[in-house]
Amino acid sequence: MTRRGMTMVELLLALALLSALMVAGVSWTTMSTRTLAEYGTSSTWSVAAEQALGWIDEALVTEDSSTTRSRRERWRISTEDGSLTLRTRHIHTPFVGEGAQHPVLCPLVNIVVRDDRLHATFFDVESRVVAERLLLGGLRSMDIVTTELEQRSVLVTVRLVSVRGASVARSWQLRREEIR
Repeated sequence: MTRRGMTMVELLLALALLSALMVAGVSWTTMSTRTLAEYGTSSTWSVAAEQALGWIDEALVTEDSSTTRSRRERWRISTEDGSLTLRTRHIHTPFVGEGAQHPVLCPLVNIVVRDDRLHATFFDVESRVVAERLLLGGLRSMDIVTTELEQRSVLVTVRLVSVRGASVARSWQLRREEIR
């Protein structure tokens, strides 16, 4: 006599094996998703931090020629109180909702960490605040290190550290008289 179906024991064994495979598959998928999300978050932060340092680099390159012509104060960068102040020639173009209608020359930009965010505050020629811009979020600290080099130059390194521990740094070699 031939059997056409499965016994109860065979059926329970097949269900147990199938459920074990399902649990393993779901666990693997969950772990992979978390790993991918973690990598994506740190990778995205690193790219944003590089862009913020690129913005600082651009601000250093576009110095205000009127400050270099007058020999009174030739500094271009100040690293006091954990903030970074740049003398630059930034032109702030206000958004429609900000009220002002014409671009404003901002020869001074102060970059500081507040509430785990990197902020840039723009000042006009009378040292009034014109605007504030968020450069980067998820920031634990901004470390600024100056290293004296030979030939009257200084290496300024800005290191940004995320709340998750990732860090990005950039260095600029400047003349000694450009730093205050």
